[in-house]
Amino acid sequence: NSEDQLHAAVMGEGLSVFDDLYGFGDGIQIFDVFAAYIGTFYLLIVGAHFESRTNKKVHSFIPTVSALGFKNPNFNWSQKLDRNLVCSNEIPFDSYFGPDVNEPHTSFTEESVNWLFEELAGNPQEPYFPINVNNLVGQASVCDRQEATFTFNPCKIPGNVSNWQVSSNLQIISSNGTSITVKPPSDSRSSGWIKANFANGKSITKNIWVGRPNTPASLFGPTTVNTGALVSYSSGISTGATSYKWYLPYPYTTVSTFDLFGQGWQLQAPGNTTTANTFTGYAKNAGYVQVMGENACGKGGAKLLYVQHQSSGGGGFPGGGGIPRANPTGNVNYDANDDVKEVNLYPNPAKNRVTVSLSRFTKYIGEPPTVIYSIKILDLNLKELRFYKFKKPKNQQDINIAFLSTGLYLLIINTDTATFTKKLLVK
Repeated sequence: NSEDQLHAAVMGEGLSVFDDLYGFGDGIQIFDVFAAYIGTFYLLIVGAHFESRTNKKVHSFIPTVSALGFKNPNFNWSQKLDRNLVCSNEIPFDSYFGPDVNEPHTSFTEESVNWLFEELAGNPQEPYFPINVNNLVGQASVCDRQEATFTFNPCKIPGNVSNWQVSSNLQIISSNGTSITVKPPSDSRSSGWIKANFANGKSITKNIWVGRPNTPASLFGPTTVNTGALVSYSSGISTGATSYKWYLPYPYTTVSTFDLFGQGWQLQAPGNTTTANTFTGYAKNAGYVQVMGENACGKGGAKLLYVQHQSSGGGGFPGGGGIPRANPTGNVNYDANDDVKEVNLYPNPAKNRVTVSLSRFTKYIGEPPTVIYSIKILDLNLKELRFYKFKKPKNQQDINIAFLSTGLYLLIINTDTATFTKKLLVK
């Protein structure tokens, strides 16, 4: 009650209501109005002034840095003391109790009392202080059937970890007082946690992601676009993702600045967020806009949105932009959709490998043939199972399907003029 003691010493005891009214006193008891006027006159003459105001703040007159006897107090006093000051040899004590939040100077809590009683009983206690969960260093994502190790700096914790606990989607491979190695038994694509418990009753829990990200919750944007248009697509959150991977109807490029005369789709860099700014180009390429979450374990499930070009706008010929590709036949009714009549799969049903070919491709003099840029295999829930992107696009591609179980699947075939969907039966 230091405020009351200071008040009594300066203002005097037994002050009357008039002292409260006029807000002065000289340390001498004042009993009546006359004395109050005398006191006022005296103060005016000598120029002295005494004032008492209510102050309900709770004070600690021993700062933490002083109380702990820091050997070198020349540092930022506002920093968090979330480290073992004994281990780092910053203070002269064998141990100390430092609560997570500020407390009144003479207060006691159940934790501090128990800690003190153990000390008084001759049972040395580890230092007690706030533990920063980020001091348990390790990767943010733990991958399917791969071991991952998480480690403490010994001077960041109050002694060794007494025991470790993990979530049900993780297995403990090994552990000691400062580190733990875990491995997920499967690609659970869910949140997990590692908990470190210490002898002094403190514990921290680190949340991590197990496996690849989940499929984004949603995908929004236009499903019909004009040629040469600027459009945006936005994705819902892919839990577990640290970045996002976008794919546009093939062929497309990722650019820092749009080429507003370009033929194919363009994705504005960096293209790794939940928003994709795109340019549709003039080649009238329809196909899927796709987005997947990505982390250190790989890409998660894909969210797809089929996008069709309007017949209006530039284009109408392979090459688009209103500039037809070479057409020596003079056929004014020539259309880009005539490039490919059919996509063939053989054998179908298949077991280990399947060949994808275009039954008809451009044969005009000086024209490059229509080619396959990529093939994506999806299950009937539209979950991506395998993605083949070919370094040497051609009109026929042979792919491995030995990893697929018996059943029906979808193949998304991207050519330089269109996107096709075919059903594949695996026997």
